[in-house]
Amino acid sequence: MQIEMKPDKVFLVDSPVLKFFDLEKKYLKNEADKVYVVVQNPGNFSDVRRRDEFLEFVHEMENLDESSIGFQSTALVLLPYMQYLELHMIMSDVSGFKDYRSRQFSYTLFPQFIDENPHWKAAVHLNNSACEKNHPSCLEEFLFTTAFKGGNNMTERAKQLSKWRFLMSEYADFNMTTYNEYNYLCDQLTSVGKITIATVITTLACMTLICVMFIGEVGSILSALITVLSINAGVFSVMALNGRSKILKTYYYVPF
Repeated sequence: MQIEMKPDKVFLVDSPVLKFFDLEKKYLKNEADKVYVVVQNPGNFSDVRRRDEFLEFVHEMENLDESSIGFQSTALVLLPYMQYLELHMIMSDVSGFKDYRSRQFSYTLFPQFIDENPHWKAAVHLNNSACEKNHPSCLEEFLFTTAFKGGNNMTERAKQLSKWRFLMSEYADFNMTTYNEYNYLCDQLTSVGKITIATVITTLACMTLICVMFIGEVGSILSALITVLSINAGVFSVMALNGRSKILKTYYYVPF
């Protein structure tokens, strides 16, 4: 049986709010949506291997599946900063041209780059004193965004979130966290099945304890437990056979 999250079920059938849900499903959810990736342990990007490892992760995020839009949707402060470094080196009469991945990386110009490009200020957390010393702790943490085609239901989004987290687990050394405005709903969706099973088991355990304490007769106890179990199994089986889903009702943000 499929588990779905339909926030419109918390409203009356004639509620005007339902019109906003219909508009959101039609025009917003199926369009591009952003995922934020917070990198809390960047490490030493002066090390070419470390830098290439991170850029490889970004590339995998951009091409994770068919819903990914690609590199043209990515906003990553490192890319324009490395181009800024390259331009600065050329202006400083550094001879020759190299790929920005292999060119020497420096942290000293990061504060200057942010001052000249203030729209990146919210995406980085710098330690200016470390930047002056060209120390890797200059870049304490940062975030980047990339886009994907939004799913039209929470089940698809929950699967997408699982893919992001699995990919990040393969690059655990960077200590990354993913964020999307629907994450908390997806987490509820993935846990509701386990909670339902746990609730049924807990009910049976409580019924067993109560029957043992107040009835004490084996046949009556078994009869009561089988009745409770058959009711739960019957309800969920009938719902599954009829193609119905278990609806998770929750609070939901409605954009106006």
